[in-house]
Amino acid sequence: MTVELDEVDYYRRREQDQRQLADQTSSQSIRNLHLDMADRYREMAQEAQLKQTGQDQDRPPPDDAAVSPRTLYYFHLCDGSDRLLDIEGQELPDLNAAKEFALHCARDTLSHEMKDGLLNLRLRLDVANAAGAVVHTLPLEEAFKVIKR
Repeated sequence: MTVELDEVDYYRRREQDQRQLADQTSSQSIRNLHLDMADRYREMAQEAQLKQTGQDQDRPPPDDAAVSPRTLYYFHLCDGSDRLLDIEGQELPDLNAAKEFALHCARDTLSHEMKDGLLNLRLRLDVANAAGAVVHTLPLEEAFKVIKR
């Protein structure tokens, strides 16, 4: 029981950290990424809380074959001269999942920039593994298609 309580507290602290980082940045794109991560941590805390209280007992246990080890990936936002390092990282099952997550983050960043009336196509996401090696790069301009008239 203590482990599960610690898990809930851990995710809540990570959510708070992300919200503080969002408040400290002047870049709307970076702010939105931090807020997105904070929302994910909030969801994880809620799931851990359900698990702790036994409210997820209606769910069938996961199939052992479907459970795979998770790898920590970091999603650094770069614009050519500056780099916002992802110090938290995201645990994902494999590189393909990391690429999909990078695409989601890129599109989320672009959508927020469009709402602000600015589209910075110099940005890119560098996906790094736990050792710090960049294993994938996604220029934001490759995260969408333009349909012309």
